[in-house]
Amino acid sequence: MSKLGRGKRGPVTFSKKDCDYTIEFNHGNQPIGKNATDYTSWLGVKTKAEFSYHIPQDKFE
Repeated sequence: MSKLGRGKRGPVTFSKKDCDYTIEFNHGNQPIGKNATDYTSWLGVKTKAEFSYHIPQDKFE
């Protein structure tokens, strides 16, 4: 529980109801624009959920 008593943080999602979810990418395939930070955060959470980060790199295919 947080110090402010509001409970635990929820999962990171695109949860804004009035938000345009368009993601723009630059020539290097990096997200740019107003949703770039939210997208990067969401992608990191999804990646960690799918792939365990404590597996040695040589075990990945």
